[in-house]
Amino acid sequence: KERKNRVIEEKESYKWIESLQQVRRISPEGVVVVNVCDRESDVYEYFQEAAKHGDKILLAGSLSSYKCPVYGIC
Repeated sequence: KERKNRVIEEKESYKWIESLQQVRRISPEGVVVVNVCDRESDVYEYFQEAAKHGDKILLAGSLSSYKCPVYGIC
């Protein structure tokens, strides 16, 4: 429970948000940057930060763990 009560800045997963912020700072104006990340970055605050600034994200995952709501396959 203690882990869930910590603010995002105190969690290891904050590194993903810092990465977004750093890339945004060094990217030239008008350049579209696609952030590639793995399942470890599956943190609400990360996606919230990306959406707030219009960042693009490619999240690598496993289809074996994905359940399609239509017919169970996609």
